[in-house]
Amino acid sequence: MKKIALFICTLILAAAVAFAVSADDAKFTVELTGPEVVNAGKTVDYVLTVKGIKLTNGILGLDMNVSYDTDVFEFVSVTCTQPDGWNEKPYKAKNGVIEFHAAEGSANAENAVKKDGVLKFSISFKVKTDATKTSEITVSGVECVGTDLELSSGTANRLTVKIRKALAAPSPVSFDNGVAKWSAVENADSYSVQIYKDGKESGSPVSAKRTEYDFSKKLTSGGSYCFTVVAVSDKPEYGDSEESAKSASYTVKGKLAAPKIVLSPDYENGGLKYQITDTNPDGSVAQYVIEIYSGKNKLADYEAAGKAGNLPCDTHIKAGTAYTAKVSAVAENDKLYSDSDSSAASAAAKAAAKIKNITIKTLPKLSYVDGEKLDLSALVVTVNYESGHEDVKFADFEEFGLETSIANGKKLS
Repeated sequence: MKKIALFICTLILAAAVAFAVSADDAKFTVELTGPEVVNAGKTVDYVLTVKGIKLTNGILGLDMNVSYDTDVFEFVSVTCTQPDGWNEKPYKAKNGVIEFHAAEGSANAENAVKKDGVLKFSISFKVKTDATKTSEITVSGVECVGTDLELSSGTANRLTVKIRKALAAPSPVSFDNGVAKWSAVENADSYSVQIYKDGKESGSPVSAKRTEYDFSKKLTSGGSYCFTVVAVSDKPEYGDSEESAKSASYTVKGKLAAPKIVLSPDYENGGLKYQITDTNPDGSVAQYVIEIYSGKNKLADYEAAGKAGNLPCDTHIKAGTAYTAKVSAVAENDKLYSDSDSSAASAAAKAAAKIKNITIKTLPKLSYVDGEKLDLSALVVTVNYESGHEDVKFADFEEFGLETSIANGKKLS
């Protein structure tokens, strides 16, 4: 190695924060794991797993020397995973040294944790873009000091890491009427193309052997699309390229889905209530157009800003007459979406006259004994509309949209 950088992971703990080494734990191990073939320019992670430490009587410290070639690797960060109950402060890294210290006042002799545990260090390296040679990561000098100041040596493995030269990222890239195009990359055997819709990944990457891919028939949903491409090599000495820059946007004009509509009498306001159900994306619909039919004859179109509202009695909608409706959605942005088709016709509903008030014409039974059920069968009310009135028997309440605050048949007490 031309340059060797060492960093020492030193874990110094108060005796009360109990790691443990007993006579049965004379030897512990440090297992180094991670990728053995890496691409230049990539960030890679390696894990040091310390095994064979138990929380019994406690240890004073743990030392490790981790060596790596600075011509190949650039240190990025390290984190520590610790067993439940351990409460160590985050690491401090400076000048190639990483130190962990026990949190002050985090434990004492009375509440020391008595539990087996595994200590892990996760180390991130950036592989330098010009790195090409095979290198090694080694762990040495593995020792712990017990509470009686006895020394215990550990064992550790080393990793040989092969560096693959990264392919160049394809450039330039362009989107031509839904066909993704890019420049050829030397030593590339194929390309991996990722589509983005409205700034987010859309589906999985597709593989292409040539330097273009036709997405025009696949991009059917309205939105703004772009793509990136990665050059892929099957040769053992080369690694995949970085993701290319995103292409310019390609706008696809979609068609809004037809909503659904339900009509019902509107006794409070007169006319008809409507309720629209819409599955189109939020913000894609500017308004709705409601078509009113009497039988098969279309009478009028009504514009609706919201999904629920009232269609009042007018020259087309008459109280007491049954109507059906269809609805269509109007696009907010006509560059992204076209208007939907009309929906299927709703079930028929009678338009209602607006009710001014209701008076009781015939009282129901009024005298009851404890436990007897309410009997409203004789009740008759007069419904006063703006244009007249009508007597309604209790049996017809549902037809006129009337309810009672105490349900008929309720046991009284």
